[in-house]
Amino acid sequence: MNKGPVLLLLVILLQWFPSIAQIEQGQKDTQITSQLSQRFEEALPEGFERLRPREKTEKLTRLCWDYREKDSDLALEFGFSGIELAKEHGFEAELGELYNFVGVVYQHYKHDTRTAIPYYDIGLELSLRAGDSVGVAYVYNNLGDAFLANGNIPLARQYGEKSMEMFQKLHHPTGT
Repeated sequence: MNKGPVLLLLVILLQWFPSIAQIEQGQKDTQITSQLSQRFEEALPEGFERLRPREKTEKLTRLCWDYREKDSDLALEFGFSGIELAKEHGFEAELGELYNFVGVVYQHYKHDTRTAIPYYDIGLELSLRAGDSVGVAYVYNNLGDAFLANGNIPLARQYGEKSMEMFQKLHHPTGT
């Protein structure tokens, strides 16, 4: 008996159908997502759904920052939800801060500097457009940290000096 066609059929079937490991991983991912959604809902303050869009955006921004150390995954969920809401309503100043906060969570709490840098870049552009000088100074500082972590000392120094200069010019406590 020629086993060639049977083996070929078996190989094709195995490629088309997910493995048990893939199915189990998908179930785990769904479970994790479900648990994160539940934690997200539980962490929202009472009456959140009655807030106006700007107040919701501000609350999500604060929650993103407040949760960065104790639950970085939840902090990112708050950040992404805030970004979505701010985009929907055109809140550019809040958007710049949210992108910067998401970058901070990725860099300092998820230890993923490469993912953080594009968030800082977007945050910088939005903060510049919104005229948020303090936000710009913080983004420069965070970009300096990111490039230092990646070993790009000249760029780290450039951003660090820009940050310090802006904070000093603004008489911000960070620059003293």
